[in-house]
Amino acid sequence: MKRPFHKKYLFTQLSAPVVGFAGVFLLIHFILLVSDFNFTRTLSHVIFFGIGFIIVLMFFMILWGRILVWLGILTREEAKGYPFSRPWEKLK
Repeated sequence: MKRPFHKKYLFTQLSAPVVGFAGVFLLIHFILLVSDFNFTRTLSHVIFFGIGFIIVLMFFMILWGRILVWLGILTREEAKGYPFSRPWEKLK
């Protein structure tokens, strides 16, 4: 049996990773434009950039959740734990 849920949840949950990855790649592009950054491939640099990638990705996803609340698409209660929360499961 299929549970009904609002289409806004489909939009908000699918848009979070898209916005997160777009923010990461825009930040990388900006860094490359303003600096003469030399990418060396040592293990410490790979680990540093991997952790930085995850942190920046999560930052932009959480920021997107706050923007959705500010725009009125999500309520504060629905946005708690965004993008990992599942507010449509509380619609019983």
